[in-house]
Amino acid sequence: MPLTLVIANWKANKNQQEVISWMDKFSSALPESKNLQVVICPAAIHFTLVKDLIQKYNLSGRVSVGLQDLSAFPGGAYTGEVTGRMAESSASYVILGHSERRKYFKETAQQTAQKTIQALDNNIIPVVSVDRDNFREVLGQFDDRELSKIVIMYEPPEAISVQEGPVGTGIPAEVPDIEDMIKTLNQLAPDSKILYGGSVKSANITSFSTIAGLSGAVIGSASLDPDEFIKIIRQI
Repeated sequence: MPLTLVIANWKANKNQQEVISWMDKFSSALPESKNLQVVICPAAIHFTLVKDLIQKYNLSGRVSVGLQDLSAFPGGAYTGEVTGRMAESSASYVILGHSERRKYFKETAQQTAQKTIQALDNNIIPVVSVDRDNFREVLGQFDDRELSKIVIMYEPPEAISVQEGPVGTGIPAEVPDIEDMIKTLNQLAPDSKILYGGSVKSANITSFSTIAGLSGAVIGSASLDPDEFIKIIRQI
């Protein structure tokens, strides 16, 4: 089925000038598409800059901005946290429970669930990352109504690009593995959109677009290069 959602996860990369340069190149090359929603998730410090540049280049409606994480708390004395209430009406999506959050920051399934509820309560669409080992634990904390509002990202930790740190191999999951997980996730959350993340690039995106039940992809290191990211979009 055609992919309808592609998310760029910049992680902890890019300074202000690099963000401006990326957006300038991206905006001039973005192809017209009525069916594809592009979401850019910069580091929180560049959130407003990206949002302003989307407006400057008249990309609203085709491109939106999201967060890479969100506080599990509603607000208060939590220095450094970005809460759902702060981001309401500004962020369209937020990536939660990423395997890097679990590995480096020891984030638990319960904390991911708390963050997800904060997103839902503030009208932000949560993109919840799961793998084969934790998907039942994470998704089992939500009722059917909540699950229907959650976008699920299947991301095998071993598939993360080696360019992004010593987490994975940089080899994406095999198509049969993704197909199998989508069937399982569809049974658990039949109304949820499902994305794949893990070393997606222009050289392999077409193989994912043929997978039944897959709605889109989350792009990590390949999204840091605007030319490569545009190549991915052109092939969807």
